[in-house]
Amino acid sequence: MAPKHDDYGKKLRRLRELAGMSQARLAQGINKDQSFISMVEAGYKRLTPEDMERAESFIREEMAADVERITRTLSDFAPMLATA
Repeated sequence: MAPKHDDYGKKLRRLRELAGMSQARLAQGINKDQSFISMVEAGYKRLTPEDMERAESFIREEMAADVERITRTLSDFAPMLATA
């Protein structure tokens, strides 16, 4: 049987991978099983609208936290670079 929700699953996978996030981490963040995320990405299952919003919000929050960590790290190195 061909996947029914292939496009959404591909988009979710691309967004998750851009965030550098594993299926397990995303599943944990939205209270689902990793196997369920796998089935969504493969197009065999679909998240509810509420779960889609939670997944997208969780990914955005994780990416924002990554940007904040990178910014702090760069700020720590800025004085060393100025004197080099």
